[in-house]
Amino acid sequence: MSPHAPPPLPASPQPPAAPARTQGWWARHWKWAVPVVVVFFGTLFLAAIGLFMYGLFSMIGSSDVAMEAKRRAMQDARVVEALGQPIEPGWFIQGNQQVNGPNGTASLQIPLEGSKAEADLYIEAVKRVGRWRYSTLTVVVEGSATDIDLRTADEIAAATATDEEDFSSSSNDEMP
Repeated sequence: MSPHAPPPLPASPQPPAAPARTQGWWARHWKWAVPVVVVFFGTLFLAAIGLFMYGLFSMIGSSDVAMEAKRRAMQDARVVEALGQPIEPGWFIQGNQQVNGPNGTASLQIPLEGSKAEADLYIEAVKRVGRWRYSTLTVVVEGSATDIDLRTADEIAAATATDEEDFSSSSNDEMP
């Protein structure tokens, strides 16, 4: 060999290393993002149901038949004595109400709460020609054997007459 050997060939330059492929956002964060999304939409769904129920109870509770019944209950001395003041109506109103123009029916149960006791206000009413007629307007106080009828004497007489007419017409229908 010759004393002078040719210098070694330079190493071929390495191509630049490709940047490391990074994972996308979803691949890096899905373990916490999935529960957050589920909780968010679950809460949104429950809030929508709650808003719907609140609107429904508010509509029934603010109807003219319910407002009149609550007004009578809160102003009746017997109810005030039994429940104590202040008397607050509950939000969970049960029953149904159907109104079609000047006519309708209502069958409701409204919880009442006073400083001494709780009660339920029961309403059975029929609306004819724009006027509600109560066949039942009674406060039932928890733990009391006595119900408080909030109807006027005229309403009681009218309801009794209507009941007798209904009974006599149904009795006549059964006769041969």
